[in-house]
Amino acid sequence: MQRINSRLRTAGCNIFHMHSPVWRQLFFSMLELLIVIAILAILVSLLLPALRKAREQAQMISCCNQQRSILQGGIMMYVNDYNDRLPAYDESAENHVSWSDKLSYPYLVTSKPGTAARNRLFTNFWKCPATVLDGFAGNDRIRSYEITATWNDKGGHLSGGWTFWMERMIAKRITRIYPNSVLMADCGLTNAYSGYAYAVQYLDSAGFKNLSYGIYRHGLKGVFLFADGHIVSLRYPVNLSTNLTLP
Repeated sequence: MQRINSRLRTAGCNIFHMHSPVWRQLFFSMLELLIVIAILAILVSLLLPALRKAREQAQMISCCNQQRSILQGGIMMYVNDYNDRLPAYDESAENHVSWSDKLSYPYLVTSKPGTAARNRLFTNFWKCPATVLDGFAGNDRIRSYEITATWNDKGGHLSGGWTFWMERMIAKRITRIYPNSVLMADCGLTNAYSGYAYAVQYLDSAGFKNLSYGIYRHGLKGVFLFADGHIVSLRYPVNLSTNLTLP
């Protein structure tokens, strides 16, 4: 019995001896595991930028589609009903979203659901998928698109932009706007009033050169709606003329 116990003790010690087959097998198993982990880490580091770029691209496409829906289902229907005139900008604080409300009801949102459902539908149309809600997450309605304004006088000649910088209450005729002028663009949220969170930049030609406006959220690209109906994404910085047209 003592001889058997001695042999068992000797075998047990040999298992954990660094030159034993068991130890060598354990060592190589750990080494292989570390190699696999290192390879996975390298693959993840290579894939993350590609995934982020793909997400930005998907958000930008969705943003373009939303602006196209606003154009076709809201703007064009409104100007047909109001003798080619775009909805004017209301200066009162509680009605800063009035022009987008006029396009939303009854054009974009044709039904009459309850308040909560109406707010969700409004946000679905007017919130860019890449909008950052810092400080505005508690609001029920969100609009991250803003109209443009130029310094031109309000004479009868052609001008650029949705409205006039100093006369935002005037409803422009879409037929009197340069076809290649920007009407609306993707913007960062700046204001909130009674549950509304909205962009209020009064975007003139100088505004598009400033990254702080938050319109270049799609990988340093911004989405722009032009008066002739085409929608494009342009890389920062976008240099526009005084009529908000591209050079």
